[in-house]
Amino acid sequence: MSAADNDDNNPLLPQYKEVLFDESEPLNEGRTRRPKWKSPKSKNVLVVAGCLFILPIICLLSPLFAFNTLAPRTPEEVHAPKHTFTLTSANPDAGSHTQDHRPWPTNDGFPPEPFRTNLGDIGPTQTGAEAFIVQTAAAYPIETALNPAIVRPTAKDARGPDEFDILRHFGPLTPYTSSPNYLPTTPLTPDTCEIEQVHMIHRHGRSWSLTVDLSTNAPTGSRYPTPNSLPLKFSEKLSTAVKANMNSNDAIGFNGELAFLNEWRYALGHSILTPVGRWQLYNSGASFRLKYGHLLNKLTSHKPVFRTTTQDRMFKSAPIRVDVFSINWLAGFFGVDSWQEESHLSIMHEARGFNNTLAPWETCPREDSYQSARYVRQWRNKYLSDAQKRLNKQAVGYEFDITDVVAMQDLCAYETVSLGYSRFCHLFTKKEWEGKQYHDLNLVSNIQPGYNYAWDLQFYYDAGFGSPTARAQGLGWVQETLARLEQKTPAPYDSTTNSTLDNDPVTFPLDMPIYTDFSHDTVIANIVATLNLTQFAAPLSANKIPRESKHSTRWRTSHIAPFAGNLVLQKIKCHGDDTTANPKDYDAWEITKTHKVPPAGDYIRLVLNDAVHDLSGLDCPFDDEGLCPFDKFIDSLRHIREEVDFQTDCHGEWKMNEHESVSNGRPPMH
Repeated sequence: MSAADNDDNNPLLPQYKEVLFDESEPLNEGRTRRPKWKSPKSKNVLVVAGCLFILPIICLLSPLFAFNTLAPRTPEEVHAPKHTFTLTSANPDAGSHTQDHRPWPTNDGFPPEPFRTNLGDIGPTQTGAEAFIVQTAAAYPIETALNPAIVRPTAKDARGPDEFDILRHFGPLTPYTSSPNYLPTTPLTPDTCEIEQVHMIHRHGRSWSLTVDLSTNAPTGSRYPTPNSLPLKFSEKLSTAVKANMNSNDAIGFNGELAFLNEWRYALGHSILTPVGRWQLYNSGASFRLKYGHLLNKLTSHKPVFRTTTQDRMFKSAPIRVDVFSINWLAGFFGVDSWQEESHLSIMHEARGFNNTLAPWETCPREDSYQSARYVRQWRNKYLSDAQKRLNKQAVGYEFDITDVVAMQDLCAYETVSLGYSRFCHLFTKKEWEGKQYHDLNLVSNIQPGYNYAWDLQFYYDAGFGSPTARAQGLGWVQETLARLEQKTPAPYDSTTNSTLDNDPVTFPLDMPIYTDFSHDTVIANIVATLNLTQFAAPLSANKIPRESKHSTRWRTSHIAPFAGNLVLQKIKCHGDDTTANPKDYDAWEITKTHKVPPAGDYIRLVLNDAVHDLSGLDCPFDDEGLCPFDKFIDSLRHIREEVDFQTDCHGEWKMNEHESVSNGRPPMH
């Protein structure tokens, strides 16, 4: 069959015959055949075609004959917004706080006997071997998945969350995922090496509400004084305005994408973990047990001791005070039913005047020398100007300022992980969340972020290398780490170290294979500066984003201190060419073994959120595996202890003028 035959018989293609007359009908005598174009059906087609031709002309000419367009226009009509909506007034409760109380009584009178959880002997059980992924696995588990229960938000100009994932651009509010590699390696031990000890400082999981108060130049979001949080301030401002104008002719209302604000109420709590926060911490504890659990076999004289602080967010008033943050992590690490039996939790008091390496600002009066305000304010005015105009066109009787718009972005982050979904996320474009992405032959992919970069500016200048007290505040934890590595008390006590706790082998043991401290996002940022991770030291600008090459990066808060972020120091012993000394499964290891065998000796390696980092900012040689010889690392920490003057940096009379900045984590004189 020919192609032509196929086309003739294809019902999906138009059919043509080379005749003008209907030859199937007989021709009466005295009549001629009627052309098809004169048939009634054909006339209808011509009428429709004529209408389709004439209608656009009428539409184009109609404004010339419209009476309203010829009439004079008032100034109000001239300046009226192009986009108009049907006004819907806001509900009187719009912006007000709402919350759900536990409806049942704590003591409901039910007898405890039917609800016993201790059922006695459950029969014979047997434990298996401890997991040790970093030592025995052929590949390292990279965490890329977010909580599946969350409705992933979509940016205004994105086709869906798979095209652009807003959840990964929340700065320090970003849910935990593994950071990208900075070196061509993973936290797995190099060939013929084994891990002997780990030291971890872990940030809290996601909790309710934050604040970034630029009017006081204070990065209070890092301290979570929730009465001053931007989302809460925005809700109070909105509620007050709605109520004040409710009975006037200037009633407030929102339309278009903002119509939901007419009924929106502030539903966030404060100072407690959200459901996602609990999930993150439990997951982190279980993950850490899989990676390093085998090291527990080395601890024979006492239970492992973990440390935390008493900040309200980390604690809960039951009839007794318990650390809900650490408990979630410990439940993941040991199990819900056994963490109390298998561990000790040393609680460090967090209050002004109390030495606490996990809350160093309490004994550093100059820690309030915040530098980020001018940078963050300038950047926000730049990246949110279009959003502010766009949102104000959809508001009647209410004017959004830049702080309101930032609060709405914050609400996207907090509502998403607290309530599972937020309608604030879709109000902003990809550029307003992340920014413009470009590629260069000599550069890796680079991002010009919006909201994300504003957080980078804040943390860099208030807790990182741009803060004049950053290294002093991170000094105490570094001193304690040095003491643990050398198995000595951290004397002299001339920083945030607590001599009462650190001199006691019960609260500060020196013989453990696993050390875990629970702290805050800013403390991790402080420690990054104190350890002089110079790959993050380059100053940030409020006018342009620093370019990143294959060999240098910049400060990214979402990679340094995301929710549930952690910094781990691995103490590693390598055996050189003696492969018999290492328990690694070499058959599996051959899959990923690509690097040279390190020389025999002891090393330290730093892993930040699953990414191995270069330690050449210390007195360590550059190494693709991130390995620093143990002796050089110890000497570097000793040098830091001598170099950083805590008394001067935290209590000195130094000054910084309005336009002065630092990039070494110390006051200007240094």
